[in-house]
Amino acid sequence: MKIDLKLSSLFRAPHAFISKAGEAVMISLLKREEDAALLEMYLVYEPRNSFSGLPPIEDGACVMWVKHMVEQGINLRATSFKHGLVGHTALFPMPQSKCEMLVVVAPGHQAMGIGTELTRCAIELAHETGFDEMWLSVEARNHMARHMYAKCGFQRLRQYGDDDVEMTYDLARHHRVQSNSIAEFVREAASVDMRTTCAEAAELIIRHHVSALPAVDGDGRVIGIVAATDLLSAANPRELVTSVVTHDVVTVGNLCPISEVVQLLRTRRLRCVPVVDENRRLIGVVGRREVLQHYLQTVWSPATESVEAG
Repeated sequence: MKIDLKLSSLFRAPHAFISKAGEAVMISLLKREEDAALLEMYLVYEPRNSFSGLPPIEDGACVMWVKHMVEQGINLRATSFKHGLVGHTALFPMPQSKCEMLVVVAPGHQAMGIGTELTRCAIELAHETGFDEMWLSVEARNHMARHMYAKCGFQRLRQYGDDDVEMTYDLARHHRVQSNSIAEFVREAASVDMRTTCAEAAELIIRHHVSALPAVDGDGRVIGIVAATDLLSAANPRELVTSVVTHDVVTVGNLCPISEVVQLLRTRRLRCVPVVDENRRLIGVVGRREVLQHYLQTVWSPATESVEAG
């Protein structure tokens, strides 16, 4: 299958986040000039041979293994602004639109959320590049990794005795859901205008159980957003929301695909996004709750875990 990485979200905008250690980390596509940094990460990895026989113990074999991943895989890197390269993910194309995934986080940076973010980015990249299924193998005793993969949506396929567990992610179903538009589950939203006081805005937030309100002009066009946290800084409850409104607001159209909304919610740390028509007039909002409810109805079924002993 032909893969154009320039069409991926990570090519256009690398994913940045704060790890559990409080460090700024960025996930992006690995560039060829960064091969040396990737090799160094694996050559200093301790202990070698620690996950399913990898990284190879002998330096020469390790060099060839890294070279193979760079040449044959789609590679992502996680870079700490303080420590440099701290994680790596590779997707290896397989027959029938499948790919195998490898996720590695450098010792000293594990259990910090980096592996989870790498996995989520890899899933999104595999979705965008047209794969229908992801596959991985993890050691049965690595409960932390198994839990992380399950949290990201992988399901256990089979287990070979006490050794390795195979897991899979159904991207075909992911494709169907993510390509749907948000039109059918946009909810109506309360809003404020520039004549609304901070006290009135606070009452609306409490009454409607929301964390933010779109701000509109006299024609109903979205011009900003007022968040509950903004209202906490208001000097006087009777002052107008013009003093606390955020004008740099992200909006989406009614026919926006779910995948774009999920990307916005995740990368911009948003709780909800105003939905507007072609004239930027407010239609409603869509947020984490609506997306989760849609997933429950269309994607997720009661958790089952089948095991085949090998």
